[in-house]
This record gives sequence, C-alpha cells and structure tokens, in this order.
Amino acid sequence: MSSSTPLPDEPSSWQQTHDVLHAECRVCRVYRRGFRHPISEAQGDFFVFDMPDWVVALPVTKDRKVLLVQQFRFGMNALTWEFPAGLIDPGEQPVEAAVRELKEETGYEGPGARQIGEGWPNPALQNNRCHFVLVEQAEKTGPAAWEQYEELAVVALPLDELWQWFQQGKIRHALAYQAMLLLMQSIDWWPQASGPRP
Repeated sequence: MSSSTPLPDEPSSWQQTHDVLHAECRVCRVYRRGFRHPISEAQGDFFVFDMPDWVVALPVTKDRKVLLVQQFRFGMNALTWEFPAGLIDPGEQPVEAAVRELKEETGYEGPGARQIGEGWPNPALQNNRCHFVLVEQAEKTGPAAWEQYEELAVVALPLDELWQWFQQGKIRHALAYQAMLLLMQSIDWWPQASGPRP
C-alpha cells in the first residue's frame, strides 16, 4: 500500500572525514569517526560501535505456541524475557544463525526456517543490523547447550497470552516489539482482544 502523505525534502547526508579505532572489546570495536555537514560545514567526532549482525529467532511450535527465553542482561542489570537471539558468526547466514541459536538456547528445532525481516537496532550508535527468522513447527529435540555466560528459562506461550505479556509490560526488550509485529504479519494472526484487524 502506497502512502498519499507528501514527504518533506530529505535532510543532508553528512560526509565522513576520518575514522580512528578508539577501543576493541569482546563483542565490538568502537571507532571515533569524524563527519562534516555538506551545507553548514558543521563538523564533529562521533563514536560508532562496529558490531556483528544479530539474529532473532521466532519459534512457533506445532500447537501454535511461541517460545520465549528469560535471562540476565548485564546492560540493564536485570532479568528480561525475549525471543532466542544472538550474534551471527563470520560466514554464517541469518537463517543458519537463528537455527543454531534456537538449538543452543532452548534445545528446540524446526523443519522450516525463513527470514521475515530486518532492522537497525540502534542506528545512532551502532552499524549492525538485526535479522528476524521465523522457525515454524518447532519442537524439543535435545538439551540446550548454553555458553559460559548463559543461564536461561524457557516458556511456550499461546499467541494471545504472548500479546498480553506485551500489554502488561512483562516484555521490555525493544527488538521484541519489532519481532512481534513481523511475527503477526508472517503467520497472519491478530490478537482477539484488540478488536478487528486494522
């Protein structure tokens, strides 16, 4: 569906002037990058986090339940409910990474996995993308294989209950909201409690 709303003129794209490695960390490199505005000639240095792409798996079981994991997140210093997710390894495709992360975190696998969207997690600071992969007919096939810093709880929620968790604020991970919208679109589902589909 095309929009009939007239769009304003686009802002200018700033021009990069230099790029200096500021710090190298376990999961990212931090660069100090210089940019100059092509018209006003304003210029400044900005920190950019160079990170691998991420993947989020959206596992739907045979009985139409969706898997969530709960784990401790060091950034927010708290437990959070979210979809299984992780870094995409070098040379790995998003679907491969999603299948691997799902198996490692939950012990679940599914015969059908396909990418349903992507986005930029934090374009103000990061240069990586997040890929969203739907895994249908997911079922438990073995034990999870957590990494050193992982300890996860796994729950399978009916779709309407999952929607209630979002409404109640139990799910606070921002990427989960984009994931939920893509999931609803991909499996053609709309929460009954929200009234007719728009």
